[in-house]
Amino acid sequence: MVPTAAGVESIVREPQILWSRLERIDVPQMVCALGGTRPKLIIATMPQCAYCDRLKTETLSGPEVERLLKQFDVQVVDKSQNPELLKGYSIAIYPSIVVLSAEGDPLGKISGFVPQDKLCRTLRNVLKSGT
Repeated sequence: MVPTAAGVESIVREPQILWSRLERIDVPQMVCALGGTRPKLIIATMPQCAYCDRLKTETLSGPEVERLLKQFDVQVVDKSQNPELLKGYSIAIYPSIVVLSAEGDPLGKISGFVPQDKLCRTLRNVLKSGT
């Protein structure tokens, strides 16, 4: 873990996603907290969401996904704890994964549950593009 803005947990070179509640922060503060030169992922979840749970247990586990995630700065945001942050990314479906460049520019969004093979393909394409 690296130090970040209050209440934000950033995963850096760690294979596991940390699923915790975040304090209220705004979009520029979060992007600044992520910092670094790697692309970023914002994983938006909400409580009692069966597909969010499936994303955690099925999609984000496994050696290939974990290997790819080590090359990104990852933030997990619980909508119930931080709705204002997610409004900045027009998220209406949960779970959602927002892909940002190293500078914080939006590159794309995956809305809804995504199987592991599709997520791996998306992450490889982002890394290959060098953004």
